Amino acid sequence: MAPYALKPTQWTATTLQQQVGQLYHVGFDNGPVVNGLGGQFYGYCLYPDNAQSGGWHEKTDVAAKDAMIQYSSANIIDRDFVFWPRVTQGDWSGGGNQITFVAPNQYWDSDLDTRVPGYLTLRSRSQRTTTKSNATAFASSRNLQQVVPFNGDFYFSFCEASTFYSTNASVATNGSRQPVILDTDGNNLFVGNQVDHVDVYNTSNAFVNSVFTALAGGLATFNQMWVIDHGTFGHFLYYGLQGSNQALWKVDLSLGRPVAIGSHVQIPTDNLSEVIQDIAPYQTGLAILTNSAWNDNWSVWYHDGANMTPIVRMHGYFAAGMCNCMGDLFVGTYPAQGFASPVLWRISSGSISPVATPGPPVPTTVQQACLQPRAAGQRVYWPVTNLNQQFAASSNTVMVFDAITGSTTRLPFTDTTDLQIAGFANFNALNASQYLRRFAVQGDSIGFTDSTGTGPSSYTLFVQYQTANSVVPIKTPPYQTSGKLITSRIDFQTPGVEKRFRRFEAQHAPLPGGCSVRLDAFIDKDPAAYTAALTPDATLTNSTAATVSTELFLGNLIGHTVYFVITLLSADGGNTPTLYYYFVESTTPWSWELMLDCTAKRGTLTGTNDDQQGVTGKDLAYLFRNAWETPSKLTMYHRNGNSYTVAIESLDFWNPSPKVQTDAQAVRDEEYVLKVVLRQTL
Repeated sequence: MAPYALKPTQWTATTLQQQVGQLYHVGFDNGPVVNGLGGQFYGYCLYPDNAQSGGWHEKTDVAAKDAMIQYSSANIIDRDFVFWPRVTQGDWSGGGNQITFVAPNQYWDSDLDTRVPGYLTLRSRSQRTTTKSNATAFASSRNLQQVVPFNGDFYFSFCEASTFYSTNASVATNGSRQPVILDTDGNNLFVGNQVDHVDVYNTSNAFVNSVFTALAGGLATFNQMWVIDHGTFGHFLYYGLQGSNQALWKVDLSLGRPVAIGSHVQIPTDNLSEVIQDIAPYQTGLAILTNSAWNDNWSVWYHDGANMTPIVRMHGYFAAGMCNCMGDLFVGTYPAQGFASPVLWRISSGSISPVATPGPPVPTTVQQACLQPRAAGQRVYWPVTNLNQQFAASSNTVMVFDAITGSTTRLPFTDTTDLQIAGFANFNALNASQYLRRFAVQGDSIGFTDSTGTGPSSYTLFVQYQTANSVVPIKTPPYQTSGKLITSRIDFQTPGVEKRFRRFEAQHAPLPGGCSVRLDAFIDKDPAAYTAALTPDATLTNSTAATVSTELFLGNLIGHTVYFVITLLSADGGNTPTLYYYFVESTTPWSWELMLDCTAKRGTLTGTNDDQQGVTGKDLAYLFRNAWETPSKLTMYHRNGNSYTVAIESLDFWNPSPKVQTDAQAVRDEEYVLKVVLRQTL
């Protein structure tokens, strides 16, 4: 059904706004011309009526506001003890990767320390130390960097000819053998040269003995080793070689050393066609992680010493490594040929599930990848590279998964040289060893190595770590200089309802000198698309020392959803702001109830002249009728000088019947007294 064709008038948006308050009580337009509809600008006067039921009603919607309070938040305090609809968050321990605010203890993303409820702070600073300049690293065509936690310190190597390091010292190897692979059982450090030796060093950095001086099975080299204590099942060093002659051997560390090759026991793998990537203790035996020859699927097997049985096979992903945490296996994987996010998998008895998928849930043009996860206490630390970027120029970070709470957090982004290894731009070209022991965890602190330069004797070698013990040198300042938290998208559980966002308030400890809190608000935008280059819809920075709150007034911004970026800053890293909680308030937009004069002969505010804008009463009424049937929004021109986008909530057209039966019926203009209820919208 074609809508009624409205007559044009003399007004424009500018001229109609000028006439409101002079000729008319209010003005309306039905938007630009689209498919032949729109482009009308009409002025209206109120129908003369002194009763309170008529005239002009401008109000806030108390009933809708009360309903929003009941629905807006899961927190009791937000439902029962506030005047305005409010959402409060003071617990971030549930971790990140929540785009829409559902669980009140989660958020979208952060590099702040979110582990303790009611205590949001900057994270510990990573300290970078130059280990050696103009170094001859990665000798003999070996390109590994290894880091292990040992003796309350981080021990590491760069495949130099005969030197490995702790954060406190350099150690010359026995017999000037090249330190290529490092591992530890907690009591001793094991250093392998990938040729024919694995040497043992004690906590005094002194050489103890050699586990072996020759390889079994006719092997000329080995590319990986693991030291695993199985308890009464045995204490072994495993070594292996990938390729067509792939084999996995174990050496009993309780035997006299060096252990003769005749006492090396080959692990029966039944002609395994897949490449062994990593092994880890699991239950009463051994878990073996393998990748297909094409790196397009991975498997985890259980070996009880005699038989090897499959636990799971996953297609489409490459597995970089695994670890055991709290009795479960955690496998770090990334898409073999695609550009989706890496995935951390958890393998428990009888189940497997993805527990961390970092970054926005959209593909990228850069292949993302990961390294071997490492465990400390209840947490799994998992390095991710080329992460789908959000608010940092660098793309490498370390995800942290809590095996008890199930939360996922992350450490601050590192710079472009951190966690890089030779050939990492082509992930599928790496050998298995390059993924393992690339970084280490010591309590709550991590350590990893970096190198710059192109060699052969011009490398600069670094170690970078967070410190939390007395052996690793603790340096100042203790905190990062900045960090951010991006909240989930907050919709007050009413995503389809427009809201007026009033204010955002953060409560914190007295702000130390040199520290500041910045609040940025983004209306109807996606937190997963946030970058530092975006201009916020409202912003405020508080750097006043000793203040205990930071309050951002949002100017009654209207939208369906809002998210915030909270930035904590410290000028020198010596102190940190400590945020306790924050909340955002909203209310409903304006609503209007008007009794409009849509009759044939209408007066204006001058009191003397009839309306001369050239439209009939029917045109005035059908502007609203067409908008209801289309449906479409209207623009209302208010006498305060502002215009508002409005939606029609209800219409009541009243056309009085002839007063007496003898009045003649005749063709005339459609006349109405129109009662309309409008709500401010977007």
